[in-house]
Amino acid sequence: MNPEPSPAHISDTETYVDCMAQILQLPIPPEIRPSVVENFVRAQAIAQPMLDFALSDEIEAAPIFKP
Repeated sequence: MNPEPSPAHISDTETYVDCMAQILQLPIPPEIRPSVVENFVRAQAIAQPMLDFALSDEIEAAPIFKP
């Protein structure tokens, strides 16, 4: 489906994880940090198709959700 993330993308994700952990005062033990970074890379890959979907400027949010 998606190619493997590039080293630059992983580096950006590592920076993001480190910054967010510091802001949230959330200690991430060194032994699980690679898994945390990997999960963020996966989450971004899952969300990317939705983020790439172009919406028209004329689209308005529905005022009430009716299933």
